[in-house]
Amino acid sequence: MNRIIRYGEPDKGAWQVVVPKEISQQNIYKALEWFSQQFPDKLPEPHQDKYAVINLSTMVNLHNIEGVSNVQTMRELVGKIKNGKNIYNLDNGSPNVHLAHVGSQWVVINGHHTIMAYLLCGATKVAQLPYAIIGNGPTGDISEDEILSVFNDHATKVRPNEWQDVVLDWSAPSDQQLTARNQKNMGELTSAFVNRFGSDLSL
Repeated sequence: MNRIIRYGEPDKGAWQVVVPKEISQQNIYKALEWFSQQFPDKLPEPHQDKYAVINLSTMVNLHNIEGVSNVQTMRELVGKIKNGKNIYNLDNGSPNVHLAHVGSQWVVINGHHTIMAYLLCGATKVAQLPYAIIGNGPTGDISEDEILSVFNDHATKVRPNEWQDVVLDWSAPSDQQLTARNQKNMGELTSAFVNRFGSDLSL
């Protein structure tokens, strides 16, 4: 089955890209990497964005606050958003927020700082920022087995039904990168950031 990436952008609509079979057979990170590298200069006519109503604050995070504590990055992101700019991949203009639907949960694969910055600027829904959703076929879901690939070298340490209990901190030593979850969603993660660093992120 080919993976499908659904891409949306504020005030423009949404598009759908079919990932080639040979890439689809690899993990979800490879499919997202292909999407970013092949991001088209011109997209077909957009269709109605049925994912626009997804709530940002209830999305499941893959990092605790210790893993997303780059204050300078947050200042820069918040500054851009307050100046009316959206956040994209600087290399090619593709979205740097990547999402997946696992069971009943929306999961943030990439773009934690970006989503936190939008939340701090008052955004509440996916429709308010550029995003890409990685999914399988018409349902768009990713299985619990597949989501384990986000844990990279630590994937074998996580059981499919336990992935929501742990998070990653890539800044920690290798043997401490996989740790117990403290914040259960992006709303809690953003609140933890404010509690630690404050909400004034003026440059």
